[in-house]
Amino acid sequence: MRHVNRPVTEFMPQRIPNSVLGAFASTFLLPD
Repeated sequence: MRHVNRPVTEFMPQRIPNSVLGAFASTFLLPD
């Protein structure tokens, strides 16, 4: 099942800081 895990890692690289991910999710899930 590594075939499915491979694209996931490429699509969502860990290079993105949690701050950006958290802020984006917070704004997308709960827009001010």
